[in-house]
Amino acid sequence: MILMLVTLVVAAEGAKLRAGQQSPRGAQEAGGGQFLASPDQGAYQGPGGGSPAYTGAASPPVAILAYSNQPVVGDGTYAYNFQGENGIQAQETGSVGGPEAGTSAQGTYSYVSPEGQTIVVSYSAGEGGFIPTGDHIPVPPPVPQQILDALAKNAADEAAGIFDDGKYRGEKA
Repeated sequence: MILMLVTLVVAAEGAKLRAGQQSPRGAQEAGGGQFLASPDQGAYQGPGGGSPAYTGAASPPVAILAYSNQPVVGDGTYAYNFQGENGIQAQETGSVGGPEAGTSAQGTYSYVSPEGQTIVVSYSAGEGGFIPTGDHIPVPPPVPQQILDALAKNAADEAAGIFDDGKYRGEKA
């Protein structure tokens, strides 16, 4: 019942836009405030100016300078790479296996940031998930030595048959 009502309301509203009529071009024409802007009105530049953003202009087509694609072959391997005139590059090799063999990939991609810096990401993907590396990717701090020592002691205790998992074991403990 509710779905039918919603459908009728949408159809009635859509019927209001006759051939040649257009919806308001911007948020202000539609009754929105000064901070609402449709993409064709330019980029919002926040109180402090902000970074370059979408300007509403369509991007020109980008020429592909290099492209190759080796689809999956009999042994389950594949490879591809491409390079665009805008500085975007990507290459990947991998293997597609069955449930036992798994699927894995490794590759790199790069692009030019809005600040003009070339960003390069290398990655591997497989059983351990997607693992990216790059100079711009934050690295976690090292694990403190006390934690490493505690983990080593726990592993040694478990190897010796000592399990301290916090469970009450009565007089055996």
